[in-house]
Amino acid sequence: MEAAELEAFWKMPKGNFDRGLIFCGQNSGKVAEEFFLSTFPSEDELEDDDRGVPVLLVQCPEKSSAKALLLAVLETILRDDLYLVVPKSARLCDLEKFVLHYLEVLKVEVLIFKDFDRLLSGRGQKEVLNALKSLYNQSRTAFILTGSEDLKWAVESDEQISRRFRWMLGR
Repeated sequence: MEAAELEAFWKMPKGNFDRGLIFCGQNSGKVAEEFFLSTFPSEDELEDDDRGVPVLLVQCPEKSSAKALLLAVLETILRDDLYLVVPKSARLCDLEKFVLHYLEVLKVEVLIFKDFDRLLSGRGQKEVLNALKSLYNQSRTAFILTGSEDLKWAVESDEQISRRFRWMLGR
């Protein structure tokens, strides 16, 4: 995966299901991260009126559950805010509402899930994919999943998810 290929894809007109990309293979996730972090201005470069977080990079936890996925997103968003705490006992539907709220308020354009394949091992795979599908359907944010070749097989096991994402395989 070359940065030029990624740039050409990103500039294409977006259809309904062109907000999801999956990067598999050696260093492909790093190429995606570097491209999106350099394509969008950082928080410090934005004007006061445009304040937000254009690109949010979430390191996926090893625990395979929808709750772990949502908590990872919230903890990434709130990491610099000492006054806001995410209650670990919150219900799944409440965590999802918080995530969707913050994605909108912070004007997140691209949400990168680094090492997403870590969430798909074990019995929680279906639950994680359902949570991902729900977030994807309810937000306007582009979703980028990165991970090993195992990610490809896990995502292909869910027809609805595989229709929503375009593959960008590493070399």
